[in-house]
Amino acid sequence: MRSQELIDEIQVIWDRDTPGVILSQQPTLIAWNPDVHGIVPTITSMVLFHDAFLAG
Repeated sequence: MRSQELIDEIQVIWDRDTPGVILSQQPTLIAWNPDVHGIVPTITSMVLFHDAFLAG
């Protein structure tokens, strides 16, 4: 099965079963000191610190 065919099948199942419902937006604020570098924000508002360092 090709990737797009699989994605299409997943979409059909999602549309039919609605396993998740968005009820409202989720406001997010992620802040840190300007001397902190290497932090990687993700789409889920998690922050990855594996390459974090202080400069200054």
